[in-house]
Amino acid sequence: MKILKYTLIYLLMAISLSLISYSQDIEITINDTTIQRGGSNRIPIYFQSKSGLTGDIEFVFNYNAYVIDIKDTSLTVPTNPFIDEVRIFNDLSDISNSKLIIKAKFASLALAGGGFYLVVEGLAGADTLTQLTPISVILDGNRIEDTKFNSATIIVRSSSVVPGITEGLGLNRPNPFSDYTSFNIGLNKESTIHFSIFSLGGRKVLDQDNLLEAFRISLINESGENITNFNTNKIPRGNYKLTIQPYSWMLSAGAYAIILTTESGAYKTNFMYIK
Repeated sequence: MKILKYTLIYLLMAISLSLISYSQDIEITINDTTIQRGGSNRIPIYFQSKSGLTGDIEFVFNYNAYVIDIKDTSLTVPTNPFIDEVRIFNDLSDISNSKLIIKAKFASLALAGGGFYLVVEGLAGADTLTQLTPISVILDGNRIEDTKFNSATIIVRSSSVVPGITEGLGLNRPNPFSDYTSFNIGLNKESTIHFSIFSLGGRKVLDQDNLLEAFRISLINESGENITNFNTNKIPRGNYKLTIQPYSWMLSAGAYAIILTTESGAYKTNFMYIK
């Protein structure tokens, strides 16, 4: 009877120790993070345990592999000498619900806490995001129940691509014209602009000061907005459409050159005005 009694006590103690061993009260912390598309970005993950950790531990996370590519992991600073090894695995069998597995081997002394940097590359377009969610902790092959998780939002932000603009003054249409004609204008940076009209013999016919006396002029941006006071204000970078309509009593029929001067240079186009 005594042997049976002590055997039962021993079993109860073993079961109790087992329960204590795998109810570690582990907390995993990940902060919301914004990363850039491409290149190497580092996302920190921290863990801690009030009762200390020894042996082999496995952290499992969910994420969307369409959005980020997890390449590597490294210990945070300061490096803890009691962590012998860290390995990383990706289960991509379900790309949109992929699994990240981080396996660490702790030395014989209990570790109260530590952390990792995940080395990731942003894959998706601007302002795309994924959740990086801890789903389980496994210690020496046993799932830890008392674990505090928080899910982090990882935003992949792309630097905006500025379309190239060829600065200059395009050919006009129609040409020749008797009523109005239009020119395409490109400005590759914010600039003051100045128009002048010359005869093909080189004589200045009109300049910025009296241009509006001889032409009805409109300058339209890509959004269809009319730009007013273009002769006195700086004009934003962009593409524009310049339309001129001569007052017949102010301009003789003939061949002319219109010159656009910006802060980057001067550009010339010839046109033919007929009555």
